Amino acid sequence: MLSCTMIVWGASAWMEAYHDRMPVLLGPPDFTGWLDGTLGAEALGPAPAATLRKWPVPKWTTATSVGQPCPAPANHRGACIGAADGQGEVAK
Repeated sequence: MLSCTMIVWGASAWMEAYHDRMPVLLGPPDFTGWLDGTLGAEALGPAPAATLRKWPVPKWTTATSVGQPCPAPANHRGACIGAADGQGEVAK
């Protein structure tokens, strides 16, 4: 069975400009402990600002219509899938 867990945290100072919460990001050293249950809650928290980047995106990537899933099916384009071009702007 494939599964996914998403844990959110209150926004860091950097993220507050965009949203009131953010995902917790675990690094590779934490993977085993998370999966075997030995990683404690103290490892959870907002990601360090130096690990975050931002890129401008076209408005159509998040446009929705009433009664439509987010984003609207009309916006499911190949352009939504792919790597960002470059380094993005480093969080400050």
